[in-house]
Amino acid sequence: GAVFGDTYVEIKGGHILTSVYGGNELTDVGAYEGDGLTPISGGKCTINMTGGTVGVPRTLEQITLHPVTCYLFGAGKGDQRTFFNTWTNVISAEVNITGNARIYGSTFGGGEDGHIIGDAETNIGGSVTIGETTHTHSNVVIGTCGTSYVDGSVFGGGRGFSGEALTAGSVGGNAEVNIEDGTMLGSVYGGGRLASVGVDFSSAQNASTGQFTEDDGVNTYGYVTINISGGTIGNSKEYIYNPTAEQKAAIPNTTFDYQNHLQYTKGGNVFTAGMGRLYALDNTTALSSWQKLGQCKSTTLNMTGGTVKSSIYGGGEIGIVAQNATLNINGGTVGTKVVDSEDETKYYYFGSVFGGGKGSTENIEG
Repeated sequence: GAVFGDTYVEIKGGHILTSVYGGNELTDVGAYEGDGLTPISGGKCTINMTGGTVGVPRTLEQITLHPVTCYLFGAGKGDQRTFFNTWTNVISAEVNITGNARIYGSTFGGGEDGHIIGDAETNIGGSVTIGETTHTHSNVVIGTCGTSYVDGSVFGGGRGFSGEALTAGSVGGNAEVNIEDGTMLGSVYGGGRLASVGVDFSSAQNASTGQFTEDDGVNTYGYVTINISGGTIGNSKEYIYNPTAEQKAAIPNTTFDYQNHLQYTKGGNVFTAGMGRLYALDNTTALSSWQKLGQCKSTTLNMTGGTVKSSIYGGGEIGIVAQNATLNINGGTVGTKVVDSEDETKYYYFGSVFGGGKGSTENIEG
């Protein structure tokens, strides 16, 4: 099933009910040396989506029961078990989403438990030239809200489902996310979701697997960059002061303080690094290796325009940055005016900028 050259996925219309992958399922894109990891030729996956629809709006219960549907992945669909470290590889991936594209789930520059040997690039909005046609106008919408709340985030890296395989969904090189316009109802992450950027995945038995690859003076590994020049990140459901019990129930994973002011929103945040987890998908089993999942080496955010409805973080959401986190904000808007649900004369402003990441107060043994 291998493809020894490159792959191209162009979506201009139609309706894809579940997910899209730029790469293969359980096999590679590109030609490699005998170790299966050293690229020889080919191996770039490109997705150009200028129209059409991916996924369907879903309820929270449906998302919980089947969380892997309605996603777009730049690379392939692999297997989370550790002995698949050397399979489902691509050399690089590029995802371009513009025009009238509609995605009900989330997007990933990387793969679903598959790997990218080199770099991953995601471009939302702006212009893209396909053949002789240049698409310049964007009405991109990513996510779904209402009864489904929000399932519409952008990840520069991949998606790992394992709490044990340190390389599931990893990007071996660097990850870059460029947002020029469009509406993202969830949040933006420069890194992956339980998947790291810049780590080695030579084999499950190699001691270097899951460790950062050192820069060699020519190539760099583990650097994440987000450039935001336009667009809106966030939704209109979460920002309410003094909500009723029914309103609180409609926006799960959003917390309030004793004065009914927002403390945290799930949507509308920008995490320059990745998303980690403290527990397995059962939400009860502590992940003993959580510190090594969803990490990256260094992050940079450049914001010159656009709207971030909640907060900006230089780091990740329970995801570690091993070296430096840099924020350059030269334009745009961060935060939202939050109005009382009963008295519109009462309001406050929500949304902050944090140089580092977001942690947790939970005590995880081990």
